[in-house]
Amino acid sequence: MSASAQGDGRSLIGRSLPRQDARDKVTGRARYTVDLEIPGMVEGAVLRSPYPHARILSIDTKDAARLPGVIAVLTGSDLGDIDPYFGQAVRDQPVLAIDRVRFAGEPVAAVAAVDARTAEAALRRITVQYEPLPVIRNVDEALAAGAPQLHVDRPRSTLFPDVQDIKPDVTRNVCHHFAFRRGDPDGAFRDADVVFDDTFTLPSVHHFPLEPLGAIAHHQGSELTVWTGTQYPFAMRQSLAEMFGLPQSRVRVVVPYVGGAFGCRELIPAAPIAAVLSRKCGVPVRVVFSSEDTARTSSRNAGRVRIQTAVMKDGTLIGRRGEIYLDTGAYTDQGSRVSKKAGYRIIGPYRIPHVDVNSYAVFSNTVSAGSYRGFGTPEVCWAYESQMDIIAARLGLDPLELRLKNLLERDEEYAQGDRPIDSDLDQALETVAKEIGWHATRKSGEGAGLACAIKDGGGTRTSSTAIVRLHQDGSATVLASSAEIGQGVQSVLGQIAAAELALDPARVTVTAPDTGVTPFDQRTNASRATSLLGHAVQEAAQRVADQIRAIASEAFGVSPDTCRLEAGGVTSGGQRLTFGEVIQRFFRDAGGELIGHGYQRPATGRNALGATASFWEIGLGAAVVTVDRETGAITLHRYVSLSDPGRAINPAGVEGQDLGGAMQGLGPALFEAMVYDDGQLVNGSMIDYRLPLFSDLPDSFDALIIEGGGGRAGARQRRLRRHGRPSQRSAADARARLARVTRRRAGVAEERSGPMKRVGAAVAIITMMWLGAGIASAQMPKIKVGRTTGASGFHVPTYVAMDRGLFKAEGLDAEFVNMTAGEIVRATVAREVDFAPVPGASAEAMLKGAPLVFVVGESLVSQWTLTTAANIRSVEDLRGKTLGIGRPGAADYSELIVVLAKFYKMEAGKDYKVITFRGEPERVAAIIAGSIQGAALSFPHAARAEAEGLKILMKAGDHLPRLGGTISAHKDTVRDRRDVARRFIRAIARSTDYIRTEKAGTLEVIKKHFQLPDRVAEGFYDQIRDKFAPQIPKDLFRQLFDSVATPELGWPKDKPLPDVESFVARDLLAATLRELGKPVD
Repeated sequence: MSASAQGDGRSLIGRSLPRQDARDKVTGRARYTVDLEIPGMVEGAVLRSPYPHARILSIDTKDAARLPGVIAVLTGSDLGDIDPYFGQAVRDQPVLAIDRVRFAGEPVAAVAAVDARTAEAALRRITVQYEPLPVIRNVDEALAAGAPQLHVDRPRSTLFPDVQDIKPDVTRNVCHHFAFRRGDPDGAFRDADVVFDDTFTLPSVHHFPLEPLGAIAHHQGSELTVWTGTQYPFAMRQSLAEMFGLPQSRVRVVVPYVGGAFGCRELIPAAPIAAVLSRKCGVPVRVVFSSEDTARTSSRNAGRVRIQTAVMKDGTLIGRRGEIYLDTGAYTDQGSRVSKKAGYRIIGPYRIPHVDVNSYAVFSNTVSAGSYRGFGTPEVCWAYESQMDIIAARLGLDPLELRLKNLLERDEEYAQGDRPIDSDLDQALETVAKEIGWHATRKSGEGAGLACAIKDGGGTRTSSTAIVRLHQDGSATVLASSAEIGQGVQSVLGQIAAAELALDPARVTVTAPDTGVTPFDQRTNASRATSLLGHAVQEAAQRVADQIRAIASEAFGVSPDTCRLEAGGVTSGGQRLTFGEVIQRFFRDAGGELIGHGYQRPATGRNALGATASFWEIGLGAAVVTVDRETGAITLHRYVSLSDPGRAINPAGVEGQDLGGAMQGLGPALFEAMVYDDGQLVNGSMIDYRLPLFSDLPDSFDALIIEGGGGRAGARQRRLRRHGRPSQRSAADARARLARVTRRRAGVAEERSGPMKRVGAAVAIITMMWLGAGIASAQMPKIKVGRTTGASGFHVPTYVAMDRGLFKAEGLDAEFVNMTAGEIVRATVAREVDFAPVPGASAEAMLKGAPLVFVVGESLVSQWTLTTAANIRSVEDLRGKTLGIGRPGAADYSELIVVLAKFYKMEAGKDYKVITFRGEPERVAAIIAGSIQGAALSFPHAARAEAEGLKILMKAGDHLPRLGGTISAHKDTVRDRRDVARRFIRAIARSTDYIRTEKAGTLEVIKKHFQLPDRVAEGFYDQIRDKFAPQIPKDLFRQLFDSVATPELGWPKDKPLPDVESFVARDLLAATLRELGKPVD
């Protein structure tokens, strides 16, 4: 096809178009596995082993089977007529434990019943007799002489062509040993000027997708249908077909919306459990794991990486030895394949001619390790990049220059037989270093770091098929089987097809995976969907386009090469036919559609992994941090990521992936770890497991995209995209930016989700904020108002002013910016936020010289309570107990510590313990879990807690007055935008009147911001209805500063306070209140 024949659809490539799934997710129409209702469906439940390693002596299910409503009870011994084992690399994991359990949480029995409550009751009636066996807790114990053997050799899986070379040594608990050698490593280490030998360890971590694992199965005679949110629908079909002895044509796997994956949704164990139950019952069975059960199902391996590098004095790397031990847990899962990738990738992006690597996956009695973002790369990158800094320090070299000296160049070979490098790594590294000011002078305690990684992308020997159907109304359907797991792949595939057909993307629909309908795709992982499946879609669309040109050329009497596709039609020499007219002409008005197929086949080359890379992925990051030398606490101030996607089909999607990955990486880098106690996972819940929060993000968090690295879609030009604040607030922008929503919008996404119908609640709220803010009057001044993360009862007037239109009535175009209290203050100092309803942190900042002043009040009474477990009868009962309170200097800390000391003679640290919690919902959860016995909760959270059975033991407001919610602004804002500040004060003052007089409207606001049920919301309203006023009483104002001028917060013990009236715009407040006829303090 000549260039002139190409349509104008190619302009769609490189544009951040709306997401296909955005509207469903923001409106709640998205249906996840747990939301599906299949006629006749019953509920399944799973009994799990309490032991990490034990022999099963007996299982008695008779009492469970007799319980009314129970339809089926199954154990491993009931599955003898099928192949009861499954696995991605080795079929070694039983659907239900057979003879032995190998990790705490392993499924032992399953029940199907008319409802979930009955199923759970039946589980409690099952009696299992165990004989505990010695527990292997880690790699060292697994490899020790005399360690118990956990497995016998089992058949390999047929799912992947690269698993046939797995080399287990089950007598030593070795799942797989991968060896890779090139050059003369012994000679390199002999000749080296310096040899570096370092060992790095890493814990196991869990994916924690927002949607737990689950499946619905319906086994009917010789057919099986499964609905589940899997990344591997065709692999799951194959695995189930082999298990039940069915042809693949009689097994159908349907993938609904998926609530996050990150590698844990491959062969989902809930599916075979649901399938064996349905086979027994004859009706559909749903099995849904809890979040804790999901954490006991899949993990990323723990490990130990020893890395030796031979180096010359000038910094040239000449040799590397690697010894990697990865703890793959109880079953093989993906452990063997991850160990291969880790061993191959330990070279990193560097030119190292002599290499000797041995990588082992080792069994233990912990949760099985499967895929996790990066598939072995983060484990070894952590080691080799850490060592690069060690090398630079010892040799006196700049870490940047050391890397630049050794980086592979474009078209250079990574390993013999593999694809040459297709990116300019040196330019990329220099770019990211420049972004953080690598050579800038750093203050004491501050440092900058950078890292560079590379991985073979696209998976090993994978294939894809796609079908494009052009309908007679000119719309198109793309049939493709890549699961939409949040990465936006369906929208991108539609964008590719639309570009080839010169169609409006809104007229292209991409179907969800359904093995009974959509064509084969190997799997959704390894960053392969856009690059590989996208190529198949492109080819399929091109074949449809060729048919259009052929039909049109006959009608026009011209060569097909002169026909141009544009705007849903085809033109040549002034003649035009719509796509619908083309189809009608071809099918002679009988109706029909044009269909194209596209294929992506594996690369033909061979390397140490069995096949050459489909493409190379590069990832670079640079950070600026400070380290507290006394506590070791790390604060991240800036992070920049850089990627080279070749050609960014949808830049917003690339940005979302990069920043999402960077945010996820904060967890394993700084605090995430699965903690075991003698084989028992002790932090499997989201309460106990520390995940990254939006409050952990740095003040500056950016993604850079360099295009032109050699992707299949082909634009070779290089340009840098720096993604910042969007100009078009579309649903697609919002969803793609979920992971990079910084502190301006953090709060709404930190809310914990309830039922899975709201799996996208955080996404939906953020997206709707973007949608709703798109049109603003150019005449109305724009203001940004801080909103503390999680909402606060002190700030109800601000919420009412926003939601009931009082800001707008004063001629202000206001938007909330969600952050923690300290972040709001810093943003106000930087003039990124206009008004900060954060009295304590603002006062603290003012005493340290911040150019802020208070402008209007909100609450005149404390809203803090001491809420406890129901069995706490009095404050005295809290002696020796543990309370959850905010940090020193926070309002709740200042008030409750004072009240307990002054009125109850109880001192913190002496009479009771204090644990610092930032979020109030986490405090409630900790009380319920028994981790603490009481907590400081503001009125709305206390009301919710009381509804959940907790007790409001004491109200601080009964003992102390309180200037709460008082709002500050930058001095320059008050000076330069005095009229805006005046309008703001008027809106808040009117809001306090509204709260007193308009109960129904206020209740709507309360329920929206605090997500309270009607009864709880009314109780909260009754407590706060008359507690707000815009005045700032001088006595309470002085007390506010007294509460933060403490040695704990850095104020010298004997230093007197300045005149605090200098910290309030008293004249402006008084004049505005007089305008409204209100009393002035």
